[in-house]
Amino acid sequence: MGSIALTYAKITAVCLTRKNKSLNSKALKTCSTHLAVYLVMLLSGLLIIILHRFPGYADYRKLSALLFHIIPGLLNPVIYAVQSTEMRHVMIKLLHTKKVMP
Repeated sequence: MGSIALTYAKITAVCLTRKNKSLNSKALKTCSTHLAVYLVMLLSGLLIIILHRFPGYADYRKLSALLFHIIPGLLNPVIYAVQSTEMRHVMIKLLHTKKVMP
């Protein structure tokens, strides 16, 4: 997992030193979405490790193990959809509509 963080740190360093703004923003957008999924997976894994220290929380450990495998997969489409401008506008429009159910 450390090599992933190192790779993205190098990509970020290159983007910050280069002068091409359009390519830099594109690379940073891609890296930010990947890092968001990476952080969710890392935090889920840390939760499993922390709960392993407390034997009284075996049920929570099982739940966190399930979440470790399910949540990143569920968040992938949402995170990548937010990256797309068309999908972002549709999601914002859906969130801001105030329909009253009859």
